[in-house]
Amino acid sequence: MINCKKIILYISGIVLIGCFGACNDAPTGMGMPVLPDTIAITYMGEGLAGDSNYALDKAQNGTASILIGAANQLRAGAILRYEVPAGMEWLTEDDIVSAELIFFTQRYAFGDTLGSNHLAFEVKEVVKTIPLESITAEDVLNSNYLYGNAPPIAAWDGSINYAKDTLDSVSVPLPKSLCIDWFKKVSTQDTINGLAVLPQSTGTVINQFADGGSSSQGGFRSCFKVVFRTAEGTDSTIKMYPGWVSKFVLNDDKIDNSFLAVQGAVRKRCKLNFDISQIPKLAMITLAELTLTLDEEKSYHGNDTLDNSVRLLLYKNKNTDYSDTAGYWPATGNRIEGTNKYVFRDEFFAGEMMHIYQYLEGKGTLTLAPIAAAEYNKVNRLIFHGLDAADESKRPKLKIVYNEVKLGK
Repeated sequence: MINCKKIILYISGIVLIGCFGACNDAPTGMGMPVLPDTIAITYMGEGLAGDSNYALDKAQNGTASILIGAANQLRAGAILRYEVPAGMEWLTEDDIVSAELIFFTQRYAFGDTLGSNHLAFEVKEVVKTIPLESITAEDVLNSNYLYGNAPPIAAWDGSINYAKDTLDSVSVPLPKSLCIDWFKKVSTQDTINGLAVLPQSTGTVINQFADGGSSSQGGFRSCFKVVFRTAEGTDSTIKMYPGWVSKFVLNDDKIDNSFLAVQGAVRKRCKLNFDISQIPKLAMITLAELTLTLDEEKSYHGNDTLDNSVRLLLYKNKNTDYSDTAGYWPATGNRIEGTNKYVFRDEFFAGEMMHIYQYLEGKGTLTLAPIAAAEYNKVNRLIFHGLDAADESKRPKLKIVYNEVKLGK
């Protein structure tokens, strides 16, 4: 005869590796026993110098937006490589009427948007290359390697009025000599055709702009616009769009690792290890639920609101590099209205935990990350109470519900 018993297993009160807490909760109204809290959830820091909060420091391409500016110890910039047309090498500087870099403003902004609202950036020509997949925010924002020793070729500072129904674009005059150089070298491919847009420390906001790629929304594509005089004496226009564009953001604010951090654009994530190997053999996991508590005072957002959803990434391979493609997205955590609690509960989550229980010795890693749009195009930050929170009710808690099968006569 087969007897089935439903069990609720709580993984609560986060502790250090090798240490275990205790739970003496009474049985539920249905009489289902709550097992002692014998599973540890721990910070995961292998390969990351013990830092459970980590960032994916890789180029972010084709996300429809770029971020430019500086605010709240955040610095944001971009690199754009343009597609230059052939057949224009006959032009001289006298033929060029104007050259400008045009950015179409999007609605999101971060920083002192209600005060000084000051955006300041400079433009440098990219004169050296490294493999695109290897470029980091440090290379772009903290080093001159890509630009040589040449000074900036242009700069802009000002404010964008977000109260308008139609936002103003930003136009940055560029030197005519740059156009001539690119046009002459396009046939020999002896130029990178790249510009870096870099924040200046005098700014107080980070603004969002269309990136200029084909993925830009609403048909507005930021561009490099050149107006020139034809042989017939009429004006003609060339618009060059970037074939490769990427944003780079650095956060100089070091986050206390006693908290769990999730932040967009800098792509800050957090890892937690779990072990459910003590679940009895022949059990069937029917529910997996993770609950986090937001620390609203340490969290922040731009001219929108705090995100009410967070993604949960499940890693099964302990040797992974924790990249985007190494795991599965089994659940999205949603904020319970009127509270600071975010709850992850999904049938796919339970199914993935069942797989780990059956085939991977019950051990895996949970990673928290912003929802997709927020991870790439905003710098909003969510801070959750960590494993050692003084108030135990605010600590992360993972609940596993399973049916235990017992074989008998």
